[in-house]
Amino acid sequence: MFVVAWRRRLTVPPDPLPWLIVVARNVLRGRRRLAVRADNVWWEAVRSLAAPAYSASPEASIDEREALLEGLARCSRAEREALLLVAWDGLTAAQAADVAGCSTRAFTVRLSRARARLNGALGERPHRAAPLLLTPSTPLAQEH
Repeated sequence: MFVVAWRRRLTVPPDPLPWLIVVARNVLRGRRRLAVRADNVWWEAVRSLAAPAYSASPEASIDEREALLEGLARCSRAEREALLLVAWDGLTAAQAADVAGCSTRAFTVRLSRARARLNGALGERPHRAAPLLLTPSTPLAQEH
């Protein structure tokens, strides 16, 4: 908001408060749209994934995929990001923490919570197979 006000400092009206409120509202609205757009892109990427190769049957693959999507829906954006950085990108905890902009400890907490949510979602399903995503076989587990 301050950037917009600074760039337009020559055209700010004599009573700037209403104008600044509108600018702030527009900036927040734009950020909200961007966050929704980013979430939609992320969900489309997850939905477009092929069924996991470790399933014994197509029915089991569908059940596992639905359970994973339910578990991912339970995760916060930061937790989903932690899962993606470790499981899809193959980063270590330190590398992923740098990408996420947090400490390694905070990142491992996010990842642990995300794995717990996913395991909980899979545990509620009658046909359960443990995906590679949820096991501590990632580079993160080898750092401890």
